[in-house]
Amino acid sequence: MSQSVSFSIIIPTYNSAATIEACLESIVIQSCTDWEVLIMDAISTDETIHLSETIAKTDRRIRIFSEKDQGIYDAMNKGIAKAKGQWIYFMGSDDRLFDETVLKKIKNFAEQNSTVSIFYGDVYSSRFNGRYAGSFTAEKLYEQNICHQAIFLKQDVFNIIGMFDLKFKSWADYEHNIRWFLNRGLQKKFIDIVVAEYADGGFSSGTPDVLLTEKKAELFLYYRMEKFDPFFRAMLLLSAAIQKKNKQQWLLFCWYKLQFYYFSSAARLKTITAKR
Repeated sequence: MSQSVSFSIIIPTYNSAATIEACLESIVIQSCTDWEVLIMDAISTDETIHLSETIAKTDRRIRIFSEKDQGIYDAMNKGIAKAKGQWIYFMGSDDRLFDETVLKKIKNFAEQNSTVSIFYGDVYSSRFNGRYAGSFTAEKLYEQNICHQAIFLKQDVFNIIGMFDLKFKSWADYEHNIRWFLNRGLQKKFIDIVVAEYADGGFSSGTPDVLLTEKKAELFLYYRMEKFDPFFRAMLLLSAAIQKKNKQQWLLFCWYKLQFYYFSSAARLKTITAKR
């Protein structure tokens, strides 16, 4: 994938005629002009393509692809494969960049922090009564996700940790965030700006992902168990044990339960020693 622009903005669409113009307008007005847009359409039956093509005729930086896909995350993966930018950013077709300076600010941060592979900021939404959600720790990420509308990833991040995993039907972005956030070889940095106005009611926000709910504790343990605080590690092990018990996977249940007893004892010992 050749890189000739700073930002590739990937927008999956399906019957998005009501919002796509405002979404694209928030990009076109950016003071930083070093970007491309890839509209990944799932063969819309409304005016999405017509409206997008009308705008694209006046701005060659906007490219449109319309073909069948296996959902939003498949469209995102296809967009990554076509992207030319150094930085990848994903928007919903009903989202908007917060103001005209967003991309300029990100580009400045990137130039000043050349070793950082992922920048993330906040989004603004009535769903969260304002800004969401500040700087993250592993413990915070376990409880809540970072909105993909707040994240800029270097293109080579996808070569290192892979694309979105389509097994996770509605929270593949959450699972992908877990992978990069817990990867010790990738530098990530929170920047205190609002990146986008996030529209509530998207597919992932209203559709729980049963598989990720079942696998989340195991994913955290797999990617970075040895670096966690003992109490957090014990909680993850207990959660994994409960999931295995519910699935009647008894050998794994016993393994996680024994690990839980060991690390919970270590956590208690650490607390007692600290009080002395």
